[in-house]
Amino acid sequence: MFRSIAAAVARELSGDRAKNHVIEIHRTDRFSSFDRYRETAEYCAGQMRASGLEGVEVLPCRADGRTPYGDWLVPRSWDARSAELRIAETDHVLARYPDVPASLYMYSGQTPPEGIETELIWVDDVAHIPENFGGKIIFTGSVDKEERKTLAARGIAGVVCDRGKLEFPDLRGWDNYTFAPRNEEGLFGFSLSFREAEYLREQLRKDGVVKVCAKVDTQLYDGTLDNVTGIIPGTEGDEEVLLLGHIYEQGANDNASGAGAGLEVFRSLKILIDRGVLPRPKRSMRILLGFECCGLMGYVVENPDVMGRTAAAINPDMVGEDVELCGTSFSLHLTPGAAPSCVDALAVRLFEELVASRDPLFRWREQGYSICDSFVADPTIGVPSVSIIGIPDRFYHSSLDTPDKVSAKTLDQTGLVLATYLYLLADAGPATAGWLAEEAASRGRRMIAREGESFIREALEGDADEALARGKKRLPFLAERHNTAVASALRFGRDEKAVSKVKRLQEGLGRAVVDALFDLAETAVERVGELQKQVEPVPGEVEKKAEGLVPKRSVVGPLTLEPLLLREEGPFRWAPSWCAPHNDVLIWADGKRSVLEICQCAHLESGRRIDLAEIVEFFEFLVEKGYVEWCAADIVETGGDA
Repeated sequence: MFRSIAAAVARELSGDRAKNHVIEIHRTDRFSSFDRYRETAEYCAGQMRASGLEGVEVLPCRADGRTPYGDWLVPRSWDARSAELRIAETDHVLARYPDVPASLYMYSGQTPPEGIETELIWVDDVAHIPENFGGKIIFTGSVDKEERKTLAARGIAGVVCDRGKLEFPDLRGWDNYTFAPRNEEGLFGFSLSFREAEYLREQLRKDGVVKVCAKVDTQLYDGTLDNVTGIIPGTEGDEEVLLLGHIYEQGANDNASGAGAGLEVFRSLKILIDRGVLPRPKRSMRILLGFECCGLMGYVVENPDVMGRTAAAINPDMVGEDVELCGTSFSLHLTPGAAPSCVDALAVRLFEELVASRDPLFRWREQGYSICDSFVADPTIGVPSVSIIGIPDRFYHSSLDTPDKVSAKTLDQTGLVLATYLYLLADAGPATAGWLAEEAASRGRRMIAREGESFIREALEGDADEALARGKKRLPFLAERHNTAVASALRFGRDEKAVSKVKRLQEGLGRAVVDALFDLAETAVERVGELQKQVEPVPGEVEKKAEGLVPKRSVVGPLTLEPLLLREEGPFRWAPSWCAPHNDVLIWADGKRSVLEICQCAHLESGRRIDLAEIVEFFEFLVEKGYVEWCAADIVETGGDA
């Protein structure tokens, strides 16, 4: 089904061309300055036009640190001109921008033109800075968003942080978070290498007091930040398949590699279609590049019509690592349990056959939904999406994430997966839909069988009754998820034959569950002598309350709570985070499931313990703040097996 596509792509796609894009994007993005970001956007748009893409647009979104897109804030625009930190009355420079751009924290405020000269004080605990430290610069390990409020309250001028690594003594960690989204406090920050941090610590040990000179020339202002998009038109209707990538990060792998791979994928597909090697697909293919999550969310919110007709997406995030040099293995992040799709099975199959089977050194694994990079898969947006990311990476978010760590071979490998995935889904009709359903069902049967075997092992090695009880919940839950994924294939083509195949495959998944449960029950009976009837515990007050509460989300996309923090005093019990621990619960809130059912689903999906009382409080908090609304429990439908 996909091999002829992959063979055609492999003959045209060039990892070397993709790496050249990486080099060019990194040339401007590495400065982390919005004026240079505009150059990046122009480059990407120019390459899209040069490849013959249609509808190429550079679309600005607000970068003022207060305009929400969903629950995301694009940080205030920030231009960095120069910055230096040196030991006073010496020529010893500890950090200098733009020589090493990662030396300066993003969104740092500026000093007077002449700079400031003051004491540098080591601080172990930022939360307990004495009040007499006003005007000084502190030296510490790291500072988070909440701690910076303490710094401002104490009149601290700036921070110097040890963001280095012993194994790479000249590496400097890159900070793009601490002073976002607005830096009302006007603080500045410098990142030190391990070598410079050790030198500074030695001076403090020797002299007790160290004076430093800091000079920072930056500008924070209300501006814009661009999303860049272009399409290869399809032949039928207005449906699209999307490659979603991000630019505007300082690293070559994170994430010039994703954008570079995307540009080369679209060049290759356009040429193959123009030459007639591949027929023009039924659906259009769109590439969209922008600021990770928050900027791209701007496009999503402002273009609901485009997202509504997008059948599927894929996100390349860090896809170019030299795997040995960077110590990388790749993660394939799949769709969320609340919105499963057949695209999971497709992506897994492509990874297995196009890359892993051909290169034994290529390490990869399947993982769950990633809010950061596949956020369009959130059910409130509704675009099935997977994400590819090379992590861990020894040079992640550091000054050493440079083009020499990028491999043309890896870009070839991941680009082949990206292009094949996009084109197959773009050209899919009923026959392909039937094949996608088969792939999803096959993956479902494997996972049910694997889970069934794990419960049998658990029954043999531990508590048989407990293993049986959990298996009776988990296995039907899995079947329901995979049945939904099988049915999702009909989005790509529907006829009588495809519909009949989907029904047959779903019946097969049901039989797989029955077989797995029979084997598990047989094992449990042998282990304990007889199968004891599972008695459901009498629900307590919390369970009764949770059963009667049916939440529905009012805000599009994952939550950060960042806009709320800017409007009110915080922190809140549920801290803002791109991967907040409660998002795996929130994602099930569709106005049909009760809080009790949501907790059951989240537990069955992740396996982690869910504190029901805490989640009730969480939803009550979100209702109070306008993120969620209650639906009438007596009129909603039950939200499936839990």
